[in-house]
Order: sequence, then C-alpha cells, then structure tokens
Amino acid sequence: MNRNREVAGNHQPDEAYLPTAAQRAACHDPYDAWTPPVIGRMKVAATKGSRVGYLASGVVALADLAAPNLLRKLFRVRPARYVHTDALLLMSGGSYIRTDDFLAHAESAAISVNGGIGWGYPFDWYTRNAPNEVYPANSVPFITVTPYVMEALLSIATDDPARADRALGLFLDTWGFLESLRTMAESPEHLALSYGPVDEQLKIINANAYAAYAYALHALHGEPAYRAVARDKSVRIARWVVAQQESNGAWWYLADARFNNFMDCFHSCFTVKNLAKARNLLGADLGFADQAISAGREFIRNNFYDPASGLCRRFLAKGTKDPLFNWDIYDQAEYLGLLIDDGRLDEAQNFRATVRSRFARGPDWYCRIDIFGRPWGRNFLRWGIMPFLYQCSRLERALGEPKHGGNLRHPPALTGKAIAAP
Repeated sequence: MNRNREVAGNHQPDEAYLPTAAQRAACHDPYDAWTPPVIGRMKVAATKGSRVGYLASGVVALADLAAPNLLRKLFRVRPARYVHTDALLLMSGGSYIRTDDFLAHAESAAISVNGGIGWGYPFDWYTRNAPNEVYPANSVPFITVTPYVMEALLSIATDDPARADRALGLFLDTWGFLESLRTMAESPEHLALSYGPVDEQLKIINANAYAAYAYALHALHGEPAYRAVARDKSVRIARWVVAQQESNGAWWYLADARFNNFMDCFHSCFTVKNLAKARNLLGADLGFADQAISAGREFIRNNFYDPASGLCRRFLAKGTKDPLFNWDIYDQAEYLGLLIDDGRLDEAQNFRATVRSRFARGPDWYCRIDIFGRPWGRNFLRWGIMPFLYQCSRLERALGEPKHGGNLRHPPALTGKAIAAP
C-alpha cells in the first residue's frame, strides 16, 4: 500500500525537511559508545559522585567529542536500527519505509514480557536506575519507547485493511507489557509506575506521562475486557504526573529531589505532549490536566526558548550543564511539536528553518552542536533527528489543512474513534 499522506489544498511539502536515504539506514547513537562494560560502569559511578568515574568518563567523553565514529570503530560498536525510529519514519508518510518491513522489524525486535510484548534499545544501557546498573540490549522494554510503536501499529490498523489484523494484534499484545510495569506509588487517586518491567529506584515523571498515554490508547483501542482498567490507570497516572508539577509550571526529571536531579527541555516536552495526547483520547476524564498542560507549555516557551539564538536551551536548573555541547536537536524536535499542537504554525515554520540552518549540512542532519560550534553526531537518528523530521511532517500536514493556523488533526487511531478488536 502506498502510505503517502497527501496534504490538502495547494501546499507543497518542503523537500529540505523530508527524510533522505541517509535517514533510512542503520545508525549510531550518543549512548552506544558507552556500552563496553568497564566504560558503562565508570559512567554510572560518575553519576553517583565518584571522582574516578568522573575522570574515566571525562576521557571517553572527550574522545567521543573529537572522533565519534573512530571511537565506535575502536569499541566495535555497530550501527543499529531502532524500531521506534522506524515507527516515526512510517508515520512521516511517503514511501520512506515499507509497511511490511516495519511490521517485520516490530515483530523481530519485540521483547516478550508478562505474556505480552514491548520494545527497548539494541544496546546495553548503563544507568543508575537499572537493576545491576545496566539494561542489557534487546532484553528490557521501556515505556518511553513502546508507545511510538503502538502509535504506528494503530496507524496501520486504521489506514491499511490488508495489514490491519496483524498490526492490531501486535498492539493488543502490548497490554501484557503495560501490566508488567512495577508500582512505584499508589493511592485511590494516584498511580506511578516504573520505566521498565524491573525493580527500579527512581520515579521518573516523563515516563509516567508516557504510561498515561499508553493506557489511554488501550482504553480506546484495547481488548474490551481491559478498557475500563486501562482508563482508570491512565487517569490515576495522569493525576500523579500533574501532582508533581511545580507551581511555576515546570517538571523535574525525577519525582524525588535528590543528587543529580535536573530540569531539561525535551523531557519537559515529553511530559506535556503525552498528557495532552492522553487528554485528547479520554476527553473529560482528563479535564483536570488542562491547566497543567497549559502551564507546562508556557513554562517551556518562556524559559527554554532562547530568542537570541532562536533555539531551545538544554538545561535550566542551576549547576546543570553539558560541558561539551551547547545545543541538542532533541530539544528542538519536541519544542517544534508543541508549537504545532498549539497551532503556532507560522512560528513553527520560522523555528524549523532556524534549526535546519544549525543542525543540517546538505542531506545530513546532526544531533548536537558542540562548544566549538561544530555539528556532532551525523545521522544519529534516534537522538532527536528522526523526531524532528517527524514533527516536520506533521507541520507540512498542518500547513496543508484548509484552515491554516488551526491545530493539527491527529490520525483517526489517536482520537476518540475506537478501532474494533479483531
């Protein structure tokens, strides 16, 4: 099936923002250089305050800054495909990836858990929040990854009758993954879950916003027997996320104030966008989140966006700064999405052009700009590049709508129209 989603009216998509062959291949990632066990352990030690860890991590970080591709070659780190990156590529429209290829990737990369499936990363992820400080490659599904694949599967189920049953079957299987997430906090009104189906130490706010959205998808499109439970959990998780918001509209990364907590742009955007998408699905049941969503958007706009540069800064909290990189495309990608959701399409066009002028060189996109003003991370797609190109495709569709300036209509699968279970 041709999945080209033509825009309405006379608007012609700007080819400067369309994925090219360079954005369809296997790729490296900012995190994959840290997969050798000794390096990964030192990274985790640094986040815990170890001076030796800081020193060792600093050496690796400087080598990564200077020669990222050479470092990965020395560490024998191979490029990989990411299923949620392919999900965004699919939802960008056009013929960038065949539906059958995406479904095959989703099936082969699926991680079984609790009688269901989810998706994670194809590299070892060393982090202080993981059991034994590492999530092994292709073994642990994550709540921040799986919803993107769920969206793509529902898009196929809506648009492609020949593959609808296959796609919807995979979507329904994600219920087991959601139900495997550990309860981190619970009351009659609130619920907080873990990042993955393992025992973890930290309650992560944006991850719970993803969980609220994922449960909202099941409340509408899941097995009828589970829909009431899914709705209840989505509402309670959303209440917990709203309760973590600061009085000024901000959200921290962690719910509990502790060493190395931070406040950054794209995770703040994750929280806002997932609450908004869950609200879009569940309607009045999540009406209590409206003020929090509005306040969160305004906080991001007034504090992360830097008018002098035309870009979004990375961190806000005092003492939190990336010493090697000044700008990150992930922040720009998620802020662009908020502009589109808010109907600020003219502003979104100008912002998009500024981002391209800083992060792109011909057909290649870079995920960061270092302290010397150089682009870094050529076609490291997962890290903000494909999310940015996906938001560009949403902007093109929004600009093509008959009423320029209105909010982008979401695909039918992501609104209040349910899909019948097979």
